Amino acid sequence: MLVRAKVNMPSVQRAMESLGVTERGRVQSFLTQRVLLHMRPYMPWLSGGMATTQTRQNGPAEIVVDAPQARYLYMGSKMHDPNGGGPFPLKDEDGRPTGEFRYRLGSHPVATGEPLHYTHTTNPYAGDHWDRTMMANEKAAIAAEVTAYARRAR
Repeated sequence: MLVRAKVNMPSVQRAMESLGVTERGRVQSFLTQRVLLHMRPYMPWLSGGMATTQTRQNGPAEIVVDAPQARYLYMGSKMHDPNGGGPFPLKDEDGRPTGEFRYRLGSHPVATGEPLHYTHTTNPYAGDHWDRTMMANEKAAIAAEVTAYARRAR
């Protein structure tokens, strides 16, 4: 006896899209939100501006740290301008130093190899390469959160 069966299944791509498990899907967006939430305690925190208002999710799969000092702090090494000078202290209207420093316009600072020292008062895990450090420490927790979300979102 010959039996024929026709199975009408969606393609793997269509099934993934319906579950939101694509590069721009809702599960990816949730993952990015969780990474951002878990990453903040690993970011340097002097005034908190860089870790809060200057860090945001920019689409389902991208986090942007829009702070002028972000690269410097992320690399974890003191920098200098190879073409001389800088960083130069900024001054207020009365000519007093503000405590902030900037390089000259158009300069491309390079790392000196001398490590930065981060304050751990507010963020005890603060340091350089905060995304990598966070993932090394918290990847299991993030995976569990995303798995639970994906199961609920079916």
